[in-house]
Amino acid sequence: MTVAVNVLGWVGVVALLSAYWLVSIQKTTGDSRMYQGMNLLGAILVLINSSYYGAYPSVGVNAAWIAIGIYALATTNHMPTISVALRRVSVVSSRPFDEIVRRLMGTIGRPDMTAFHHAMVSATTITDLEKVVQGAVGSSGLMEFVRFDAGEVLRHERIGPSPRSLRLVVGNPILMKEMATVVPDAAAYAPVTILVDERSDRVHLSYDLMASLLAPYGSPTALAAARDLDTKVVALIETAAQ
Repeated sequence: MTVAVNVLGWVGVVALLSAYWLVSIQKTTGDSRMYQGMNLLGAILVLINSSYYGAYPSVGVNAAWIAIGIYALATTNHMPTISVALRRVSVVSSRPFDEIVRRLMGTIGRPDMTAFHHAMVSATTITDLEKVVQGAVGSSGLMEFVRFDAGEVLRHERIGPSPRSLRLVVGNPILMKEMATVVPDAAAYAPVTILVDERSDRVHLSYDLMASLLAPYGSPTALAAARDLDTKVVALIETAAQ
């Protein structure tokens, strides 16, 4: 009996420490079922061991631990989450802000979005869709969907000249289709953003790599399309910054 109780106690300690370790290295979160379940199991086993040996303070602590674990499991909204290790490319340029924007837009298509939308809806085959997109993108293989002048907002809080900041939302619908077909969440990331902003050490061009956003999903097809998109965008901002 004593051996069995000791084994249960040590298994409980391992479960508690393992849960803490997984949270510490960000392999799980404090509100996950895994973390709460391991804590609950560990507390139950340590409570059995403590009761057997008459260690009543430990019994009290683990009883409270069990109650907290049961409450957390019963009340926490356990929405599925995915951890994403985002990678950002940032290029610094000595060129003037306006010149960089002109160089960027020289290779990005700027179609009439109303006409483009109608053409997309009217396309009946993938070949038709590809023709519509090909007519809309620029030499970079990208088109502009919308832009946001963040600098306009910032200027309201400053007196005199203020740094400019422009967010360009660009992409290629065909590449987005290839990614979203196998990883539906890709539609949340595409089109992508190129941020052009003035700072004290010159103008920065920033872009979050699509491949890093889709890596956790483990789809070779989506990653291939994401890397193709990343290649286009990184080449674009590097050329504009030179």
